[in-house]
Amino acid sequence: MKEISYKDGWNLKGYRNASIDVPAWFIVSKDGLIIDIEGFLSDLFGHISPPVDAIYNAPTTIHTSAGETWRMFGRHVLGGSVIVAICSPDSVPDADMKLINNAARFGSTLEEAQSLRSRELDFEVNYAVVSSKGQIKAAYGGTPLKTDFDLLPKPNNDTDRIISAGNPYLLSFTPILNSHGQE
Repeated sequence: MKEISYKDGWNLKGYRNASIDVPAWFIVSKDGLIIDIEGFLSDLFGHISPPVDAIYNAPTTIHTSAGETWRMFGRHVLGGSVIVAICSPDSVPDADMKLINNAARFGSTLEEAQSLRSRELDFEVNYAVVSSKGQIKAAYGGTPLKTDFDLLPKPNNDTDRIISAGNPYLLSFTPILNSHGQE
């Protein structure tokens, strides 16, 4: 993905503004930081966790290993939780209020939360709906969550077929290299 700039550190500004012509993708750093999810596939990420539990008390600022600043807020629902996030929150008026109001739109149960679509939220808000077992059930955007990189499917020979929620998919794996050619 030429939209991602990585030399000796992440530079995601151009990527966050790019229009990418692929129906679904995910980007995960070697340390397990989920950088982006587009076209979510269930059962792909295994167990995830928020960067800090403080997000369940109040909107919290997170600085990721990819060099981005996010404002995050989490809310427990019956059967799991909802996590909403805004990248570069200083550029969004009333970011905390947007997070709190958007989190409330997800309802009070995991099933209600899963049925909400990204178009029903403010444009700046990314989200993840997570079961009480730590599985992502719905997601949109780059909400900075953590997973175990080593447990992600990595196809042999750059592509592989996988089954997710009973549907077949072709999975392509493209490593992002630094200026020394290392993954």
